[in-house]
Amino acid sequence: MAAESKEQNGNFWGRLMRVWLAALIAASGLGGCVTQPDLVGISVESSARSAFNAAKVYEVAYGTEAQSAEPEARALVLATGRMLQASGLAVSPLTTSAKADVRVTVAYHIGPPALFSYTYDEPVYVRHRRAVTTETRIDKDGRRTTTTTSTPRAEMAGFRPVKEQAYRYPSALELVATPTKGRATPIWSVNVSVDELAYDARHYLYLLRAAQSFIGASTRDKAIVRLKRDDPGVAFLRTGRGLPKRPRPAPAN
Repeated sequence: MAAESKEQNGNFWGRLMRVWLAALIAASGLGGCVTQPDLVGISVESSARSAFNAAKVYEVAYGTEAQSAEPEARALVLATGRMLQASGLAVSPLTTSAKADVRVTVAYHIGPPALFSYTYDEPVYVRHRRAVTTETRIDKDGRRTTTTTSTPRAEMAGFRPVKEQAYRYPSALELVATPTKGRATPIWSVNVSVDELAYDARHYLYLLRAAQSFIGASTRDKAIVRLKRDDPGVAFLRTGRGLPKRPRPAPAN
């Protein structure tokens, strides 16, 4: 009986420690089986070399004609056109059939995974003697029932550092706008990048969403845009339904 009680006690503390660790890792977005944080921090750099004219008609291109025929490239081009449309620009052929004045070339790249180390604090608990509670009840027939409850007790004594490793997947997107006639001097460009804790081929949707506020603008320093994973603008870029407002950039750290 004592051995069984000791085994149950050990199982309880093991479960308790696993729950605490899972909550801690989930909150930090770290760990071997990574839980993505709710906010995505995206770095943005942009430049404008001439006066921005929103009245022009835009078209989107990706690489060569053969590359543009790939399904992934078509999805990227379509999402980029929706992003320009959400910025109030006329995009051929999404919003106009007129011949384009400006061509926006989009490039998207996912780099190799980069291993990094991190340290988090693991809670340490001290076990105390179990609290024993005895309750006696007498029913209407005068029969006595005694119930004994043994409850484990613990107190958090502090934390201990735990070192772990995980992979980040860097991805970057570049938008360059050039006139379709005359010299192909860039009118404006936007470079967006992010390091994510899990691989996702559709990270470009978040990068496009972050780039939306910097079309035709120049950033003196690198700006940070923080997006929620359920951002309605990302859903619009994916489906084309529900035109969102522009995201607000946050100051870089």
